[in-house]
Amino acid sequence: MLSIAAGGVLLNKWGQPPMPLLGFTGWQLLIAGAELTFVAAIARDVPSQLDAANILGLGLLAVALTAVPFALWFGAIERAGAVAVAPFMLLVPVTAFVLDALVKGVQPTGMQVVGAALVMGV
Repeated sequence: MLSIAAGGVLLNKWGQPPMPLLGFTGWQLLIAGAELTFVAAIARDVPSQLDAANILGLGLLAVALTAVPFALWFGAIERAGAVAVAPFMLLVPVTAFVLDALVKGVQPTGMQVVGAALVMGV
């Protein structure tokens, strides 16, 4: 969260680099992916093999659930400013537990409900 917040503030302060927003987002995701690959290798949390379902899932995760939202997020920061869009970051965990409950049937804990109520009340 700190990294995303710092990136949003710096983007707001420095402005978008002289490249298309989608290219800028791609470079950010490439660097983040390299960092996560390094951590996964150190933690020895690497799959032994990849099948077609794994590759399809990775593609879906990379494009539809990461690249598109990041491009929209940084576009919002560029248009509205970091201060205006920062409160929406608080909705990330709320959205995660709501989707967890709807899709997987996992009931939220009392603390999650209290946290969501606090976020929605702010």
